[in-house]
Formats: sequence, C-alpha cells, structure tokens
Amino acid sequence: MAGQAADSLTLMKLSRRQLLIAGIASAAAAGGVALVTLRPRTREMPMPISEFLREHDKSLLIALAQVLLAGALSEDEAQQTTQLQTVIERLDAACLLLYPRARDELRELFDLLDHQAGRFLLTGDALAVEQRDSAAREQILESWRQHFLALITSAYHGLHNLVIASFYGDPQHWHLLDYAGPPTVRVYPESV
Repeated sequence: MAGQAADSLTLMKLSRRQLLIAGIASAAAAGGVALVTLRPRTREMPMPISEFLREHDKSLLIALAQVLLAGALSEDEAQQTTQLQTVIERLDAACLLLYPRARDELRELFDLLDHQAGRFLLTGDALAVEQRDSAAREQILESWRQHFLALITSAYHGLHNLVIASFYGDPQHWHLLDYAGPPTVRVYPESV
C-alpha cells in the first residue's frame, strides 16, 4: 500500500514548465468561455455587406477621433460634426479594403469595446469610452499607445492610422498639412 502511494505521488509531480503550461491553458480556456458566455444577448442585425462599421462602432470612433484630431477639427460645432461624419464614412470604406484577417481583428476589438467586460479589460473601467470626457479618452489612447502588450499597442496604431488617414485623405484638409495636392501631369499628344 505504501509503495502504491509513493508511486502515485511520483506521477503527480509536475515540472515547472508543465505546471505553467497547464495554468496558461486553463486561464485561456476560462477566458474564452467567459467571453463567449458574457456577450450581450441582444445584438443588432448583421451589418449590410456595404458597411463594416456598426452604429456603436461609429459613436466610439467619433469619440476617439475627437481626441486624435484635436486641433485639426473645426471649432464650429456643425462643421466639426460634418468633418467627423466624413471621417467615419471614409474609415468605413477603408475597413472594407483591409485584409480579411486585419478586418476580423478590428471587428473583435470593436466587439470587445461594445461589451462591459471587454471595456474593463481594455480601459480599466466598464463605462463606455464615448461617455467619458475627452481627458479620459486621451488617457485611454495614451495607455494603449504605451501598453506593455504589443497587441494593444498594435490596435492603437491601427486605429490611429485609420482615423488620421481618413481625415487627411480628404482634399479639403490638405491645407492643414501645407499640401497643395498631387502634381498635375501633362499629357502631350503623340507626334506623328
């Protein structure tokens, strides 16, 4: 009997590596189950093929764009609203041109930020990003930019680049960059 007990104790000894791998696998499995089960029960209808962004994504992006484009947006509230709507339309079109994997990752980010648990993980608070003041939104963006996880930093840079390109890609904003536009190319008729 004593011999069997000693053998079973020997079998139960795990190496440090095996214990770490088992712990990480368990945590990943528990996190996956939590994300699947904690998703909101009521979801909007699937998005039309012509649009990538959902309504929540648009309000989130408007809130983030106000911070990312601070100083470049018009001070007139009506013009600023028009500028932000244009940015969202251009950003929506740009998202459709992303590689499928990048588009899927962006969709996952937006879906995480649409759920309280996801917002808590990414921002430290369950309050919706668009309900915070601009100083808090700026702090969130800065924490993403400086985050120790490369995935979060990559998400920040992706959102930043999409918003900036959507704004400055509009010829109406080129003057803010002192950019006169692309050079004109003259086409000469072929000589006979």
